[in-house]
Amino acid sequence: MPDPTAHRLRIALLTLAAIIVALLIFHAGIAVGSRRAFRDRGGDFAGRPPMGLPHVFIANGHGAIGSVESISPTSFTLKTRAGETETVMLATTTAVRAASGSATTTLAAGETVLVLGTPSSQGAIKADVIRILNH
Repeated sequence: MPDPTAHRLRIALLTLAAIIVALLIFHAGIAVGSRRAFRDRGGDFAGRPPMGLPHVFIANGHGAIGSVESISPTSFTLKTRAGETETVMLATTTAVRAASGSATTTLAAGETVLVLGTPSSQGAIKADVIRILNH
């Protein structure tokens, strides 16, 4: 007659091994899913393919990257890398920063900029932050 203690020990070890395997599979799934989510976490603010920037800089954010075409006191026109034209609305609270991070108030035609803001009802971008990339 087999030893009942050895039989219980064998069942306990098999159960423990099954739990460990299940936890390893779960951990591998979390690791793979996290990497995919990090890699595929969005596109740019208009839903175009990823450009390396997360979509969470500004809640409900809109933005664009491109070159300044024309400037007025309250807005400017931006030609995006995709060749589209965006209108960017400026406010007294809009922060304009050089690539180094220092504050600046100058914005000139031909500069490459990153604009982050919120959408306006007219389809423009209300700029909260403008980063001059080639300054």
